[in-house]
This record gives sequence, structure tokens and C-alpha cells, in this order.
Amino acid sequence: MPRQRGPKPKAAPEGYARFADATKIFEPFSRHVFNYRVKAGDIVTQEDSSGKMYEIASIISTKKALLKEEREKKAALSKHAIRWTTPNDVIASMILDREIYHEEYLADTDHYRERKSKNPYTSIAVFDTEKKDTMYAYISLLPLPEATIMDILLGKRNETELTSKDILTYDEPGEYTLLASSAAQHPDYRNLLGGLIHQYMEFWVEKYPERRIKRIYAETVSDDGRQMVNELRMGPMYAMVNGNLQRIKDAYVIDMDEPAGSRIIRRFQEALKEKNQALKSPEN
Repeated sequence: MPRQRGPKPKAAPEGYARFADATKIFEPFSRHVFNYRVKAGDIVTQEDSSGKMYEIASIISTKKALLKEEREKKAALSKHAIRWTTPNDVIASMILDREIYHEEYLADTDHYRERKSKNPYTSIAVFDTEKKDTMYAYISLLPLPEATIMDILLGKRNETELTSKDILTYDEPGEYTLLASSAAQHPDYRNLLGGLIHQYMEFWVEKYPERRIKRIYAETVSDDGRQMVNELRMGPMYAMVNGNLQRIKDAYVIDMDEPAGSRIIRRFQEALKEKNQALKSPEN
């Protein structure tokens, strides 16, 4: 028996559209974005006996606003450059931190410069190509002995107390454990962290297989840090405390040998496999 269909909904009154027509007007944006904007209240809705209707004027105004936002983002990104930070960029990163968190510097500049001088590949950032020393986002991942990372995550040591003596270089081949110590992006320039993570992973593809990431740990203390954890789909950490397994507050980990839930990490793992296969090819 063919499935019986309900009566066709009557045409929407002037100034409104049913879902199919409304989403057509909203193109090139997807239905997912459309539904999100409806829930956010940007697109006005009404209901009658045939169901929900969407105000055409609010659809068009929301679409125009989103298109303008995309154009502004593309224009802004054209003035951005991603590169590794140097000791000379410490002031720029601190200015960005103060812009976001409205707090004074967590430590003096000499402390961070001394720490940064040990390994030039601990943080990567987005800079403005037209405004010298203006930073819009950065991520910092410190190569440390795993025991040192655990001391920080368990509260036995403060991350700001780390010096260059604690930080490892990448001179020796082998596996490295990293602490995602900080992540930040200017509130007017969102969605930059994913690109930074991707660029950072490309660095490790080049290093592979002589040097590879074993695990990445993180301690989240900010919204940007939580976004980075979400980008990497990091799992919560647990530890034995007085014979009981307890969740470590704000601590996360991802093991690079395990199947990844994050699209960025999956692409990274696939790139490592492809390089490994290429190195084993008879042509090499």
C-alpha cells in the first residue's frame, strides 16, 4: 500500500514563506544555519493551521548580515599571516591576553622570553601583516617530560613556574608529550584556532617518523582553551586519589595512537600513515 500523504499545506500569507521556500530564499546558507538562526530569534516565525511560517523580511535581513560577515572575515583573513612566535613576540601575546581577559600579565616578560628561547616551535600565532607586532590568536604547546605535565595537572606545580630547563627541544628523535598550555584569540577575530592547529600538525607531519607526538595534555582555564579541547575532541583525565578513581578538574588528554574523534586529528593521523607508506615505497 502506498503511504498516504497529508493534505498539502496552504500557501503562506503575504510576507511569509513555508519551510521549503524559506530555506530556498536563505541560500547559499544551509538548512542547519537556517534552523540555528530561527532558534536564535533572528528569523521571525508564525504558526497557522498548516504549521510554521517564516517572515521573509527577517530571512533576507539575516542572510544579508551573514553575507556581510563572511566578506569581512575574508577581508580580514587576507591581512593575516601565520608563523611561529619568537621571544620578541612575548609582548604581543601579553597584549592579546590582556585584551581578552582584562587582567594584568601573569608573569614578567623576561620570564616568558627566557622560556621561549629554549625551543622556537612551542607556539604559533596569527599576526596582522599590516600592523607590526599585532597578534590576533595563538596556541602554545610545550614539550615536557610526562611527569612534569602530571604534576601541573594534579596541582602540584603551577604552569607559570616552568622555565627553559623544563622545556624539551626537538633535537633528539623519539616520542614527545605536549602540554597545551594556552590558547587565545581576539574577540573580533573568531574561528582562528582551527587553522593554527592544522598548521601546527603540518609541522609534525614533516618531523615524522623520526619525531612524533605521543600524547597531548591540556588544562582548560578559558573559553578559548575549551574551544581548543573541543577542536581536538580530547577526553577527560582521571587519577587514583586515596585508592579511588577521580576526575581531574579541567584536565584533558588525547592519545595519538588511538582512533580520533576530531576531524583535525583524523586528518593528521591519515597524513602520518600516508607519509609512512610513501617512505616504505620501493621508489624511496
